[in-house]
Amino acid sequence: MHRPLNRIQPTAPVDQMRTHAIFAPLETHWRKASCEEVGCLAFHMGWTLDTVGLPEKDVELAKRSGRVYTIVPGEHGDVLAFGPGQSCFRVSEHRIRIERPEIFVARNGDWRGNPDGNQAKPVIFSGADAWRDSLGTTLDNIKQ
Repeated sequence: MHRPLNRIQPTAPVDQMRTHAIFAPLETHWRKASCEEVGCLAFHMGWTLDTVGLPEKDVELAKRSGRVYTIVPGEHGDVLAFGPGQSCFRVSEHRIRIERPEIFVARNGDWRGNPDGNQAKPVIFSGADAWRDSLGTTLDNIKQ
């Protein structure tokens, strides 16, 4: 479920705004990780899969996944109970941050748009100190 963003309408025009951001992109700053590495509760405590309403092919995939399970009768059908110590079915989504510095950027405009156009490239700073200086200058200009 997505909630709409509630934003305060800025009093300054968009061409006087500057947006600062810090990024750690998934592709460059994260790596795939095991359930054990991320502290996955399913790995440590085990988990269940209620088969009611699941397509038969998904139930068969779960049964043939190589993971050890027991079949427990549920209120409306079978439940597959997987014991602790084995990777969960979401292991491909587990990620761990790697030791790489964040990307510090600033661009003209704000959420309303970029006055330089959609193709305008953001300024990429050499590190946190330069980004912080730019942010401070921007805040000082707003105060005046």
